[in-house]
Amino acid sequence: MGYKMGCSFSEHGKTPSTAAPVLKKEGCCKCKEECCKCKECEAPKEGIEFYYFDMPLRGEGIRLLLRHACVSFVDHRVKMADWPALKGKWELQQMPVIIWNGKPFAQSCAILGFLGKKYGYLPSSPEENYEITCSMNIFEEIVTKCFMAFSEMSPLPEAVRKGLQGDVVDKDIPLLMGMVEEKLKAKENKEFLVGNQLTVADFYIMGIYQSLSMMPIKHVFEKSYPLFISWFNKRMAQVPPPAPPKPKLYYFDMPARGEMLRLLLRHAKVNFEDVRIKMPEWPAMKNNFPMKQLPVIEAQGKQFFQTDAMMHSLSLKYGYLPLEPMKYSKVIEACGIVKDFFEAVSYTHLRAHETLRYLVCRLLLEKKKH
Repeated sequence: MGYKMGCSFSEHGKTPSTAAPVLKKEGCCKCKEECCKCKECEAPKEGIEFYYFDMPLRGEGIRLLLRHACVSFVDHRVKMADWPALKGKWELQQMPVIIWNGKPFAQSCAILGFLGKKYGYLPSSPEENYEITCSMNIFEEIVTKCFMAFSEMSPLPEAVRKGLQGDVVDKDIPLLMGMVEEKLKAKENKEFLVGNQLTVADFYIMGIYQSLSMMPIKHVFEKSYPLFISWFNKRMAQVPPPAPPKPKLYYFDMPARGEMLRLLLRHAKVNFEDVRIKMPEWPAMKNNFPMKQLPVIEAQGKQFFQTDAMMHSLSLKYGYLPLEPMKYSKVIEACGIVKDFFEAVSYTHLRAHETLRYLVCRLLLEKKKH
């Protein structure tokens, strides 16, 4: 089903809570629970930014933890082509990186430990913390061996990779996954890998297995390790999906036709990105938009244009347009009068969409004015 303007803005337009929620033993999504008021648990005032490649692997566990904790963050999914220009920004020149109050934190397990402490996913028991580290190390070894042997991104030559694949499937995976399966079999509560509540180990291993399931060995895990697969499916079902990106409103850095949309969205408390385009930038950008004109609203991968159509739809959605026929007619009539006046006296539209015809009109108007 396609995205419909005026129907879904409220679903992803409101800013989520940044307060840390209370951890529940059964591990359900905590956004439905009463939030903790402890200052230590609050998200930083400057917000959270997370940088990792557009893939699961070692970064996905961090994304899952933040989503489960209902913490608002900006998920920067870095394309491989963009990485060389970006890596010099950070001391270790690697990802994942999380920016917390303007300070970068690196190393996936260290970041998970930091967030686990902040949001209640690290137990106080030394024995359980040992089990967490042990479980994470097992999956780090599994994903490293599988990546080298099966991933097209492996640095090894294809002949070497193929030579490793038999040992990985017949020896390495059975040894390591056998330990995990036996551990789950021995547990009374099989919903969590360690203890009786969600820990950073659950999030880390969920992220790692998402990468493993993208390799041509997914069937090996599904066939031989049913308890692990059952744990994975239950855990993933209780993590909220990623928040859709904010709607973007594209218009020039001026009021005119775009400002009425900005004002409506702001008054309706819709969280949107206000992209203000400078005139020198417009010629290189105009082919990216329908009819090569602005304003345009971009939401869920679709572009919406024509000011009147967008204003009409958004006004209906947010209660700014009466449904009673006579009142409705009066509102549309007033809008039409303002629009006629605006088009008669404004040069803005002419300059923003400069064609030969518009150029002649503008020069004639300017000549008449002077």
